[in-house]
Amino acid sequence: MFRRIAITLLMVAVCAQMAPAATRYHTQRLADMARAAGLSLPGEAAAGMCDDSTYTFRGRPLRVRTNSFGDISHIGYRLFSPQLMEAYGASPLFNFIERYLLELDLSLDGRTPAARMDIDRIVTTAGDISMLHTMAADAAFSIETITRRMYRLKWAAGTRTLSITIPADCQLLAGANAIELEEIFERDLQRIIPMDGDEFIGGWDKAKVARSEGLLIVDGGTFMSEMIRGDVYLTEHGGRRRLVADASKPRQSVTNIMLTGCYGRTIPLDLTIDRYGYKSSKVAVTVQQFVSYCLAEGCKLYFGVKTNDGERLTGTLFALNEKMACNHVLSIDFPTAILKESGDTAAKAGDDIRKAAATAAKATAYVYIPLQNVTEKFFQSDQNDKRK
Repeated sequence: MFRRIAITLLMVAVCAQMAPAATRYHTQRLADMARAAGLSLPGEAAAGMCDDSTYTFRGRPLRVRTNSFGDISHIGYRLFSPQLMEAYGASPLFNFIERYLLELDLSLDGRTPAARMDIDRIVTTAGDISMLHTMAADAAFSIETITRRMYRLKWAAGTRTLSITIPADCQLLAGANAIELEEIFERDLQRIIPMDGDEFIGGWDKAKVARSEGLLIVDGGTFMSEMIRGDVYLTEHGGRRRLVADASKPRQSVTNIMLTGCYGRTIPLDLTIDRYGYKSSKVAVTVQQFVSYCLAEGCKLYFGVKTNDGERLTGTLFALNEKMACNHVLSIDFPTAILKESGDTAAKAGDDIRKAAATAAKATAYVYIPLQNVTEKFFQSDQNDKRK
């Protein structure tokens, strides 16, 4: 009896090891598309892979990409040249158009292309979107951005013209609704490896810099209000510039940490993610992971200080993603005692983040907020800049 059970368990273990790894997808829609298109994608894909020659649908070449985690992050028709995409700074619109045209052909929800486009508020003001199947790769192309509202894409080849208007909607561009975007955020935030500080500070020698009270202030601009800034603070000794990280200057030090993620030790973050439908979830990550996640998405960071009583500094971090027409907002309570802790008490990579330090920053995140919902009045009433 026990021998039979042992053999059965051994067979199950062997089969589990022999079974191919399941393909990981960034969104559920990509998984649905792969299944509908009959694609057999690898279970173990390399991170940062781009394959535009292996797969086809109805005889047309497809482009398949993975993200930094090795998840399938893009499936779509191969419509654009690498040179064109590079010229526009790898705009998410390229991925969107390639994926969306394939979605229309796959008819995942059973609707006609016209019905689907009507729901998504995508309008062709000249030509028909199906023209993309025959539009030459060297056709004249342009993108016009109406900030926070819409994008206009235009192709012209001889007498043929195609013009498409796309709403500035992060859910539409990402191919995921608000609930799934929150799930993606929570999943990937815990997987991300913080950026090295040198990746951020490399371009400071070319930045606009002002001097005040013995410090250098790198001008990072403002977001919606003069109190919400992207400025970082430096000291300069012997011609070498360093970020201010000084317990006697908590406002400048915390601002630097929130905008760069650079600090001498890992800072634990007890994070609550505000979720759709009056729900929330809690995760234990680090401040560095949160900042790195935002920067990896291409966000520009701004920080506004609310209060600073000598023991705690509270403020709000805004991670603006203009290309995806959304932002993340992090309301943080930062104990300034963290700035006094030595490296011996620091949380080290791989340690239990919750137990590694006596103090941790606490924060609530609101993620993938459409920029249409952002108003200057909200930010000005929410912020109280304490210049201390």
